[in-house]
Amino acid sequence: MSSLYEKRPLDANGNLLGMVLQGTHGSADLVAIYNMVTLKYSSVYGQQGPVTEGSLKSIINEMLDQCIRRVQDISAAQAMQVKHVLYNIRTDFSLQPLLSDNMDFVTNPSYLLCRILGLTVLHAWVLDPQVSGYDSLNRFSHEELLKKHTCDLQLQGQNDQVIYEGLLDDYKNQLTSYGFKSLPAELTDDAIALLFCRNRLNIIHKHCGVVYIYVTDEDVCKQMPGAVWMLFEECHERNIYFTEKYIPVKGQPCEKEARQWYMRFLLQTQMKDESQMEDETRMKNKNAARNKIKKEKRKLRQSSQQGLHGNAI
Repeated sequence: MSSLYEKRPLDANGNLLGMVLQGTHGSADLVAIYNMVTLKYSSVYGQQGPVTEGSLKSIINEMLDQCIRRVQDISAAQAMQVKHVLYNIRTDFSLQPLLSDNMDFVTNPSYLLCRILGLTVLHAWVLDPQVSGYDSLNRFSHEELLKKHTCDLQLQGQNDQVIYEGLLDDYKNQLTSYGFKSLPAELTDDAIALLFCRNRLNIIHKHCGVVYIYVTDEDVCKQMPGAVWMLFEECHERNIYFTEKYIPVKGQPCEKEARQWYMRFLLQTQMKDESQMEDETRMKNKNAARNKIKKEKRKLRQSSQQGLHGNAI
């Protein structure tokens, strides 16, 4: 199935980049990869109007060819598999997260497509290292877990069994509570990456410690033209949208919840800033006191040396 993808400009440090939106029949994974390539390589907005799916794939493929020529350890067979995934992205694109870390995936052609393009890919289906059974479970993908019997995993007791079954259930959204909490630490502030979660790729962006999803839903953008970011939350029961400046969009369905969240965020930011200022003041005073002591000691040494010199005369 081929679709037309509407374009939307994004102002990135004064440059208008040509991002695309996902319509009803569009491919979420293709949109995320194309937009990420646009952000990474600063592709300008260009002409207005919708873009065909074939055009998006051709643009990505052109960049892919350039990247492949720079990669020395990729075989011709692997390059062919990666290109096959790109041109059959609706049916063949499949990422398989590993429980060990937010950045760990099975190295298949879909993952190689993203990595060869130089795109950071994360997920949030991660097992807490503190839980029992971690050593037996952390090396598996979901597909591998399904193929294993619990007796093969050397699980200890009922608690490990519950953890195992919970991981299978969590994979419906490719999200665990620990994975959600550990995700922000994988990003520096104002960084972007691809996130595989809830059976699709999205672009995520961390700003002031908060992780946002870049909005590409065409219907949402038509209803709320100012919506650029959506809050990434562990429980997907509501959608809170923000403008390009990270301010809640007016008139959104969850406007009350959005304002409440925003007020809590501002309060937490203020408290953090005040705490940081207090720490800086304490450090400044501590350094000033230390410098004063050093100065007094220097004076004492100088006085002592002058006294000794006078006695010697």
